[in-house]
Amino acid sequence: MTSQLAPLVTRTLPVVLPTHTAPSHQTRILRIMPPEGFAAAELPPGGEESGGEFGRAHLEIRRDPGRARAVLVKRTVVFDMSTIPVQKYEAWRAWLQRIDALLHRSVRFAPVGARAGSKGP
Repeated sequence: MTSQLAPLVTRTLPVVLPTHTAPSHQTRILRIMPPEGFAAAELPPGGEESGGEFGRAHLEIRRDPGRARAVLVKRTVVFDMSTIPVQKYEAWRAWLQRIDALLHRSVRFAPVGARAGSKGP
């Protein structure tokens, strides 16, 4: 998100977000199904990033109760401000970087029967 919404380190003009971006509340649920013979290894923790007046982001990662090997990833991003003043840009950019770190957590799959944490052959 940072590279799209706040690519510059500093700004001299306010950021005006497109109407489809802010204000908005977007929730996406992804079902990740591993190939046959694989299952999810230890899942990373979810989390929350509060941006105060900018909005918030939430990530939830869990096993799919309806499908034995599948993983559900639910990500919610809320943008409350549509115009970011120059004096708040640094805080805005820092929040977007924290969202990027939160939403880029990896879900790993391992061969069924492999011990957790084993490197394999």
